[in-house]
Amino acid sequence: MPLLRNITTGLRSLFRKEQLDRELDEELRAYKEMAAEENMRDGLSRKEALCAVRLERGSLEVSKEIVRSGAWEFFLETCWQDLRFSLRMLRKAPLFAALATLTLAVGIVATTVMFSVINAVLLRAAPYLHPAQLVKISALNARGEEELVTAGDFGDWKAETKAFEELAAYKRLQFHALTGAGEPDEVWAPEVSTNIFHVLGVNPAFGRTFAPNETQAMLIQSSARLETAPTGFKPDHLLTVRVPLANYKYAQGERSADFYRTVLERIEAIPGVTSAAMANNLPFTGFHTSVNLPGPPNSPGASASSVYVAERSVSPGHFRAMGIPLKSGREFTESDNQKDARCVLIVNETMARRYWPGENPVDKLLPNACPKHASALVVGMVADSKQVSVDAPANPEVYSPYAQFPFASFLVTFVVRTSSNPNDLAAAVRSAVWEVDHDQPVIQVRTMGNVIGESIWPYHVSASMLAIFAVMALVLASVGIYGLLAYSVSQRTHEIGIRLALGARRGDVMRLVIGEGFVLASVGLVAGTVGAIGLTRFLKTLLYGVGPSDPRTYVAVTLILIGVALLACYIPARRAMRVDPIAALRYE
Repeated sequence: MPLLRNITTGLRSLFRKEQLDRELDEELRAYKEMAAEENMRDGLSRKEALCAVRLERGSLEVSKEIVRSGAWEFFLETCWQDLRFSLRMLRKAPLFAALATLTLAVGIVATTVMFSVINAVLLRAAPYLHPAQLVKISALNARGEEELVTAGDFGDWKAETKAFEELAAYKRLQFHALTGAGEPDEVWAPEVSTNIFHVLGVNPAFGRTFAPNETQAMLIQSSARLETAPTGFKPDHLLTVRVPLANYKYAQGERSADFYRTVLERIEAIPGVTSAAMANNLPFTGFHTSVNLPGPPNSPGASASSVYVAERSVSPGHFRAMGIPLKSGREFTESDNQKDARCVLIVNETMARRYWPGENPVDKLLPNACPKHASALVVGMVADSKQVSVDAPANPEVYSPYAQFPFASFLVTFVVRTSSNPNDLAAAVRSAVWEVDHDQPVIQVRTMGNVIGESIWPYHVSASMLAIFAVMALVLASVGIYGLLAYSVSQRTHEIGIRLALGARRGDVMRLVIGEGFVLASVGLVAGTVGAIGLTRFLKTLLYGVGPSDPRTYVAVTLILIGVALLACYIPARRAMRVDPIAALRYE
């Protein structure tokens, strides 16, 4: 109850302040009278008694403040008074109020954004129970390379281990076609041990996990320059459509080749399609295949060495559809695109420079590039095109006709060049595939521009975050410079009044003030530029087409800050110039 009484009294003092002040005055006067009567009983006159009370107890106002300060409502009242005083002072200096508000706002936004990024990237735990206790175990061969763990080894590990509470196993993802209601789609399923969810500490959103006697059936599902960076092909008016073939339906062989050939014929017949082709994978998607070839003939130890070269299986017309220029020789023809045709290849310029420097690679033989270690005949050379990423150089690469080595792959993609907006033909391309196989998934229907944009998305994120922080830093620097110099000049109003009163011309005083402010700002800019040059080298890995010490960036930022500094000197100096010298002399 004392707490409730204290709260009630405090609220009364806040909302009935005048009445409580009167009651406090009456109480203190009564106490004063009682003390005076005691002094009078000791032989003092009333005047002497009252004087003795004042000397002993102090003034009534001091006593009232002591009584008030002991209550919690006094703190609230003081805060309210301070807030009102601050608002009055800010209203008297609106420019300072705006700068202070802007500084606080930018600082709060910067802190919030930075914490959001750190929380999402570094602090948020993995969606598993006790993720710090999960470890991955692999088997290594004699060369230290990771290889698959056999079922027998896993069983032995599980039975004999004493270091781990429980072991689970999983195998690489496998592609499956999902058919039924709606459009066909792809799903991915790894083979896992039945206890995988228990080990990870993951519960199903619906249904149940595996029973011990089940072992299959789990399904899981600087940037502007990068966007315009040369890729070696023409991404405009190019539609990409991934058509993954399942091994259980299209075994490697003639059936998959016939499927691709028939679908391509139907796509090429669509009005608005200028050319179409297919490849076993698409640039910038993170997937690629390679072939092991003998080392370049002129390199030391070529007979004993071997190199991995990027390999791409394509259909005739692939280079025309992609817009990759043919430098010499010829493209693949339908006669090459037969299983029993002579093994032929087309190489890019980097491959030609590496294997036959200074020579035309056409009609050259590439040993062991075909089945049964047969040699391949190079029939053409095309321009380099980037495959791994937009900011990575082209690698040595060979192209082969897909029908010479038929395959069913989840990476197979059709590329369709159109005379109009590629997205307008997406539905027609889907229909062309489903006319051949109505259960065939048709996924990732995207323009090549979208493919490139998705591949540089990490750069976009990094660049966007840096841009946000850079703008905030620039705003804070500008606000700080303006506030500092504006305050410095305003403090010289008295000095300006003296100079004007002594006959100084307004223009001379203005130049003096601005010149001194410019010197101060220049010193800070030089120091900041030196520090920036030393720190921007850490951004090198995030840059493309621009160096860490790009002069245009430094010049632009320097001009902005100099402009802010000059404005910060000019506005208060100009205001001081308008004041009458006599009034300026009285300025405090």
